[in-house]
Parts: sequence; structure tokens; C-alpha cells
Amino acid sequence: MTLTHLTALPNRPSWISSDLATSATSLQANLANITILITPSSVTFVHPSGDSYHHSISAEPDISLADVPEPQLVPPASPQPPTDLLLTGPGTPPLTLPIPDPELQLLLDDLRDASPAPITLPPCPPDEPAPRTEYLLRRFARTQRNPINMRLHQLHLAYLLGQLLQFNPTETKACLRTHISEARKRGRLICTAERVYQVGSRVGLPRLYGTQRLSIRALRELSGTTFRTVFLPHVDLLLPSTALWSSEDLTFLPPGDV
Repeated sequence: MTLTHLTALPNRPSWISSDLATSATSLQANLANITILITPSSVTFVHPSGDSYHHSISAEPDISLADVPEPQLVPPASPQPPTDLLLTGPGTPPLTLPIPDPELQLLLDDLRDASPAPITLPPCPPDEPAPRTEYLLRRFARTQRNPINMRLHQLHLAYLLGQLLQFNPTETKACLRTHISEARKRGRLICTAERVYQVGSRVGLPRLYGTQRLSIRALRELSGTTFRTVFLPHVDLLLPSTALWSSEDLTFLPPGDV
């Protein structure tokens, strides 16, 4: 709006506040023939000689450096020792086990510390899968009389049965169904044999013979998830490329794999 020689605001509409009317009236008394044009974003002064002055009004807030809070320096957190169990071995970086199971740690330590030992079980005679399976079942039944002293032989027999299940699954399972009618008992034996073979094929039979704690019962009692996702991966990292094939292992492989 243009304010020149303003002396009063008769019939002032409601949208002109009282404070604005007072300020405009007070300003009019000091204009001295100067024209002022005011808008929400600028103000312009015009002198009778033609000179003018224009000033834009910024709507952005003025933020000075004093308004910016100084950053608070947070000291880095001190490294905390891991609370999980550690698996360490020669040439192996420390790893944490995701489960607080001391027994599992002991089994892994047992494999790590085991030195290859002589194989004391007589070789299994080469034959077809069914006769081999029957032979292993007979030998395994003998070890049940004294399972503590026969721990290593049980591991060896379970390893050989697991090897048959790996390379001749159809014939081997058919033979097991014939000799073990109870499905639950047969399933537990198959599970145990497969687990021992998976471990033995990684570390070798001589190292299984060097263990002090590992047993078919200890491997069987691990949950499926723990065995697959924790135990086997740690065995792979603990003893990379240490599997030792014996002459007996080779006799069990199909001709094309020897």
C-alpha cells in the first residue's frame, strides 16, 4: 500500500488492525513528501526527486553460528571380550560359537588336539553292499557288550556304514530294513552312521582314532541344526584339508572314484 499525507483512517475495515493503523498514522506525520511502498516481501522508498531505495525482506530465519550447538564428542567404546565360547587352533582364526554349549566345545577341542593314531579294527572284507552291511552289523553288535572300551571301534564301524550309505544308499538301506525292523531304531543308526562319516571324511580315520572324547552317542545327541550349522562348519575351519584316506577307505569306494 502507498502511504502519502495520511491523517486518519475513517471507516477502517476489520482486516486493518489497530496497531497497524496507529503505526501508519504515526509514519505519515514524518513522510516529508516521501512515498513508501510496503509489501510482505519488500519495502521501497521514493523521493520527490525521483531517487528510490528498495529492500527485500527474506522470509528465511537468520541462523548464526552461535545458534548451532557444538557437536558432543563421544569416546569410542572399549572393546569387550566375547562372552561366547571360542574355538581356536593352530593356523585357525578365533571363532565364536553361537550356542553356550561346553560339551560341543569339548568335542571340537578333542578333534583339534587329536593326533593321528593307528587303526586297530581289522579291515572289512570287500564284498557287495548287502554282505558288507550284514558284516558291519554283526561287528557292531559285539561292541555293545562294552561300549566304553569299544568307543573307537564303534566310530570306525559307524564310519564304514555311513560310507556305504553314501555310495550305495539303496542296497544298504534295504539290508538295514531286513535286519532292523523297528523304524525308529533303524533311523537312529542311519543318522549316527551318516554323521560319523561326515566327520571322518573331513578329518580322516586316523584322527578319529586319536580322539579321547568323541563317540557315536555324542554325535547322535547333537540336534540336527547344531550338527549342520555349527559343528561341521567349525570342523571344516578347524582342520582344513586334513582328511587322510586309508587303504580300507579306498576299497569301499566305487571303481570310478578310486
